[in-house]
Amino acid sequence: MKFKIKKIIKLVIVSILLFNLFSIASFFVYEYIANSNVYDDLPELYCDDLAEMRLLVVAPHNDDEAIGATVLMKKVLDAGGKVQVVLMSNGDGFTRAAWTHGKKVSLNAQDYIDFGYIRQQETIESMAKIGLAQADIVFLGYPDGGISKLWDSHWSADAPLYNKRTKTAFSPYHNSYEAHAIYSGDNVVKNLKEIITSYQPNCIVMPHPGDAHSDHWATNAFMQYTLTDLDYPPTKTLLYLAHQGEWPLPLRLNPGLYLVPPSSLLEAGTDWYAYLLNEEEQDLKKEVLLSYRSQAKVMLPYLYAFVRKNELFGVYDAIPLPQGDAMIAPFIDTDVDESPYLLIQDAVGAFLNLHMHKYEDIINLYGFYGAEGDLHFYLCSKGKMRKEINYCVDVILFTKEGQAQRISISYQNGQVQFRGDDSLLKSMPTVGKVGDSQRILYYRIPIKDLARYDTIMLDGETWAGRRRADKTPWRVITLEQQ
Repeated sequence: MKFKIKKIIKLVIVSILLFNLFSIASFFVYEYIANSNVYDDLPELYCDDLAEMRLLVVAPHNDDEAIGATVLMKKVLDAGGKVQVVLMSNGDGFTRAAWTHGKKVSLNAQDYIDFGYIRQQETIESMAKIGLAQADIVFLGYPDGGISKLWDSHWSADAPLYNKRTKTAFSPYHNSYEAHAIYSGDNVVKNLKEIITSYQPNCIVMPHPGDAHSDHWATNAFMQYTLTDLDYPPTKTLLYLAHQGEWPLPLRLNPGLYLVPPSSLLEAGTDWYAYLLNEEEQDLKKEVLLSYRSQAKVMLPYLYAFVRKNELFGVYDAIPLPQGDAMIAPFIDTDVDESPYLLIQDAVGAFLNLHMHKYEDIINLYGFYGAEGDLHFYLCSKGKMRKEINYCVDVILFTKEGQAQRISISYQNGQVQFRGDDSLLKSMPTVGKVGDSQRILYYRIPIKDLARYDTIMLDGETWAGRRRADKTPWRVITLEQQ
């Protein structure tokens, strides 16, 4: 009897092991097939003007510049073009990496600052491997993990963000672009304006607005804001992605695979391109990424996942705001992606929280301007909306003279809240539910003189208390009024 039980147990264990091996093998076979299928529809990126290129690469943290564009930068430099790298932060807020690198659990403010200098040096050494001089690397010194807070709620230098790690409300680094740079959004824009005006880039590489990391999407928002405010359209604007759910898989060194967009962003309004790498260029990228030693210690498989057959770039151009009227509501209620009023498609279920509820998950944002000069927007969620969730539409309006005004309209518990300068409104905004699905909110913003404005930036968000549950990418929309 005991012998039979042991035999049955062994059989069960072997069956489980075989099933697991089969599952793992199936996973990797699927990854290879899916990888090739997606790549087949991915056009190649061609840059024939490398010698004339003045490339600006903007990165939230030290290593993002290498993750996004190592080989592109190398080719520009080899061709005789110019490259400048701008680091928004010094990556000093990555506590786990600081613990591991410093071999101490209890960190004080100076430990974080010292770690920031270490990460700066890693960038300098890594970029030297592709031929970039230290003089062409700019450290802004803004707080790691706080870029979105500067964008959201610490815009004015009168109310700067206090960095709890470095115990300062300004950059404590002696080599920051601006000495003692105040931690405020308007100061970020001032620095970026100066850099762009001075350097005059004709190609800009920056994070994708759909990146799930708050420092990444906020860096993109700051860059879009700055370029719009300056009325500075570069010849090329290329976007790189670093964080989106469990992407990129598999998390290991696999140079035989292509780097392709995550499925959540394949049909979300971005045109994706592959910048192909040969084996020598793959080896260089691996060597450069390994030079970020503090990061390799804690997330080497993640870094290795970007050593593929290509670097991946997206293009997410500005689009015009169409004219329309309120009669389009029934059409919008069908969620037809081909709608001429579709402005922003969101990465459903994979933006900020992989396990978000359907009623928090934004899927689309539609809009138009009416004959009366009002702005009209339709925010759609995946599930039936709930009263305890705050559903927001944020709009930044840019005048033809380059002035920007920011407003936010939110709806929760049947109440409409407005934040911003109400002097630009004819009356207060209104919000209401549309259709029988209970998944769509209609926002009407009565602008007093819409003809003054030629561009807007737009996004939609959901908040559960103080937690941002989901948001769309920020998008630039042009106002081409008849």
